[in-house]
Amino acid sequence: MEADARYYWRRAVEELGAARRSLTAQARERHHHFARLYLERLGHMGAPIPFSQADLETEMLGLPGRAAA
Repeated sequence: MEADARYYWRRAVEELGAARRSLTAQARERHHHFARLYLERLGHMGAPIPFSQADLETEMLGLPGRAAA
């Protein structure tokens, strides 16, 4: 069984990937919502967050830039 921090990190990355593949804005926002929740839980655990705030905003706005995963 994987550690909680690793689980939340992996799920955040998966949700961001799913958001990129989403066909509708509603689905994309739902995946972003879950990614934010997982990243928030990582932060509460004191675990390092795999994205800078700028990377996260770029990813969630769909702007070209560094890939999140």
